[in-house]
Amino acid sequence: MADNTTFEKYQESGHAQASGVSDLQQQVPKIPVSDDALRKQAEAQYADTLKTLDDSYSKQLSALITSQANDEKLLNEQYNNSISSMMAQLKKRGLDVTEALPQAQTAAINRHRNDTMTVRQSLYSAQRSLPEQQKQLLSADYEKAIAQRMSANRATNIPVLSNLLAQIAELQSASYTDYINYLLAKKSRGSSRRKSTSGSKPGGTQSGYVPPSALAGYKGSVTATSTYVSPFGKERY
Repeated sequence: MADNTTFEKYQESGHAQASGVSDLQQQVPKIPVSDDALRKQAEAQYADTLKTLDDSYSKQLSALITSQANDEKLLNEQYNNSISSMMAQLKKRGLDVTEALPQAQTAAINRHRNDTMTVRQSLYSAQRSLPEQQKQLLSADYEKAIAQRMSANRATNIPVLSNLLAQIAELQSASYTDYINYLLAKKSRGSSRRKSTSGSKPGGTQSGYVPPSALAGYKGSVTATSTYVSPFGKERY
C-alpha cells in the first residue's frame, strides 16, 4: 500500500467521487427497515386505502338511509291517498258514511301500512348492517392492517437493502484498489526518475585523485605543475 495513505484521503480523491458510491449511499436511508420507519411507511400506504374504504361505506349508508326515508314517505302518501279515495268512493255511491266506518277502514289501512313499513325497515336494517360493520372493522382492525403491511414491507425491503449495500461495497472496494494502484504506479515513476538523475550527475570525484588534505605530514614539495603526488614517494609525473 502507498505510504501515508488513509481511507479519508481516498474519499477526498477523484477516484471516490467517480465511483458512484455516493449516489447509492444516498438511497440507503430511503429504504425503511426499522420498526418506526416501517410503521410510517405502512401508515402512509394504508392512508389512501383507509380513506377510500371509509368513504365508500359512508356513501353506502347514506344512500340506504336516503332510500329508506324516500320509501317511507312514498308509502305514507300512498296510504293517505288510499283513505281519501275510499271515502270519496263511499260518498259517490250515496252510502251513509258514519263516523265508525271510516275509522274502522282507516285503522285497517294503517295496520297494513305499519306492517309493510316494519318489513321494509327490517330489510333496510339488514342492508345497512354490512357497511356499518365494515366501518367499525376499519377502526378495530387498523392495528392489524398496519402490522400486516409492516411485515410485508420488511420482507421486501431487507433484501433490497442487502443488495444495495453489496453493490456499494463492491464498487467501493474496486475503486479503492484502483486508487492504491494509481498511487503505487505514481511512486514507482518518481523513483525511476530520481535514479536516472543521480546516475548522470556531473562533478563526481575521479579515480586516483588525492586531495591536498591527504598529504598532511608529508614534507616533500609539491609544485604547481604536478598533477599527481604520491604520499609514499617523491616521484613526480
